[in-house]
Formats: sequence, C-alpha cells, structure tokens
Amino acid sequence: VEVGKEAKQEEVKIDVINNNDAEVTNVNVLGKFPTKNTENTMETKITKEIKTQGIDENKVKVYYSEKENVTADLTAENQWQDKISDSKQVKSYLITVNNMQQGEGLTASYGIQIPEGLKYNEKAYQTYEVNYNDTLTGKNENVKSTKLGVTTGKGPELTTTMTATVGGEIVENNAEVL
Repeated sequence: VEVGKEAKQEEVKIDVINNNDAEVTNVNVLGKFPTKNTENTMETKITKEIKTQGIDENKVKVYYSEKENVTADLTAENQWQDKISDSKQVKSYLITVNNMQQGEGLTASYGIQIPEGLKYNEKAYQTYEVNYNDTLTGKNENVKSTKLGVTTGKGPELTTTMTATVGGEIVENNAEVL
C-alpha cells in the first residue's frame, strides 16, 4: 500500500472447501479482521459486513465481536453479535455452518477501507482458522490460514551520533578537558 495516498476501498475474500472424503459438520470459521489491534497498526475499518455464497444461507450464521481474543463459543464472554456496531472497533468474526458435503465450498467476503495519509511501517493482517468435525473419522479437526495482509513497507531510518574530538582523541560524555 502506498504512503500518503487517499483512502481506498478493498474487498477481502476467503474460501473454505471441504476437501475431505466425506461430509463435515459443526464447521466454524473463526477469524480476525485487519482492523487495529495488538498486531495491526493501520486504522482500517469494515465497510461491508460478511456475505457468504456457495452454501444454503439457512445453514450459515455470521457473528462479530469487538474482542480480539475470542473462541468459537457463543458465550457472553466473547460478546458475539449478529451485526457490526462499530466498524473501526470490530476485531473478530465467526461463521458457523451446520454441515458441508464433500467438495462443497463456502466463499465469504467483506469490505474494508484502507485509510488515507498512511505513513511507513504501518500494517494490517487478517487470519482465520476452520474447525470442523470429520464424520468419517469422528475427530475434530483444525486448519489455520496463512496470515494475509497489507503493509506500507519499511521506511528509512536515520541514526546520528555526535562526538567531540580534541587533539585526535574522542572526548567521553562529561569528561574534563584540560
């Protein structure tokens, strides 16, 4: 992302495909938005809530939380809501799917605004993980995505030092010169 430019609208897409040999159930996609948090320094905001495609909407539910460290548990502690209340404060999302047949895929997308006037050394990353029950083995499985994001790049760094030299010798700080 270029520094010092005007604000920019982007769409973020994620795909979840059941590549297993059988149906999977209790699918949870738990993700972090690329909004400002302990890792992200860029003040992005969510401009469009998550839309899903590929799976019957009656089998899919989307939740949002302003908490950064959440679990897929629908408890008061995680503060899950079905709408975004503050587009700059929302940190996490949860997409639940009852079941996915073998080969079935879910596409989820949302809009973000990258702010104007960015400086060097700013970054925004999103991550997600998929948890599901494999009906063939009966095991709960977990797959983590690669961290995806944008950065303004590393800016130039200037380091300066000032030393005093008397008669070819460096004078130490607070030293007496005779």
